[in-house]
Amino acid sequence: MKAMRVGAFESIVFALIGLALMLLPLWVPATTGAMVLLPALLAVSARLQRWPYAAGAAAGVGLILHFVFQPAGVSMGTVAVLDLCGLALGTALSRKASAGVALSITAAVAVLGTVTLGVAVHLGTPALDPLHQMAGVLREQATLLPAGTEANVLLAAAETLEALLPAFLLTDAAVLTGVSFGLAYLLLRLLRLQPPRLPAFRLWRLPRSVAWIYLGVTLVTLFVGGTQGVLTALLSNLSLLAGLALAVDGSAALWGWLQWGQAHPRPWRVVIFVLILLAVPFFLPWMGLVDLLFRLPRVREDLPPR
Repeated sequence: MKAMRVGAFESIVFALIGLALMLLPLWVPATTGAMVLLPALLAVSARLQRWPYAAGAAAGVGLILHFVFQPAGVSMGTVAVLDLCGLALGTALSRKASAGVALSITAAVAVLGTVTLGVAVHLGTPALDPLHQMAGVLREQATLLPAGTEANVLLAAAETLEALLPAFLLTDAAVLTGVSFGLAYLLLRLLRLQPPRLPAFRLWRLPRSVAWIYLGVTLVTLFVGGTQGVLTALLSNLSLLAGLALAVDGSAALWGWLQWGQAHPRPWRVVIFVLILLAVPFFLPWMGLVDLLFRLPRVREDLPPR
């Protein structure tokens, strides 16, 4: 019973911090970027209790106040998606779910919320949709140019950008899931609580089917590249999503190769890793493609015995 009281107190503290974070944009609009911390705070609050009473109350109060005051820079829908992701992750963690189950549940909620919010914004108020804004800028630039190749290229880029809405929404959901889980993981470690165990990053590897999907989409695109329509939009979205997935696999492979034979990374390995990410990020999908197709060894243990 004593441990339960301590857990309840800490749960309330994290819930209040999350509520304060939701209310901060009401007075300081420039702090809307800090909302990325909200799911992790609510998740830790929910983790400290069997049921997320404090986290749920904080999320509800925050949503009501956002509905009443409507602060600039952050919509009520965005707050709702962040709240739901935090509560879903925290509930999974409080049930001692594995890392895979917790990530899957959070990802499902993030995808559902992000896609619903993104489609609503795109269809209802397209002026608030960043993709629509960028496409509009490209179309305006095309009208300033004489009819010809350059104007056609800008118009095609605008159409492609709008067609990539599903891929961007799913990417946002994946980033939200990863950031929320990562921050919650660090907070639980700081509280000396055992978070779900994750495999070392250098061991992350996607199914080989991702590589075949990417190659298949690229091959089909070569034959229908000049056309417009649903098929082209579908191929563009699949290509972007598969490319991003390969980039994650390539990053894990690169991290493993930089740690070859070492149990812990050294500072120079971190520096090299960051420099490669910044200098040649387009190289990572190709590295992931080669890694998946040929199953290259990442650590010394992967090598066949002599």
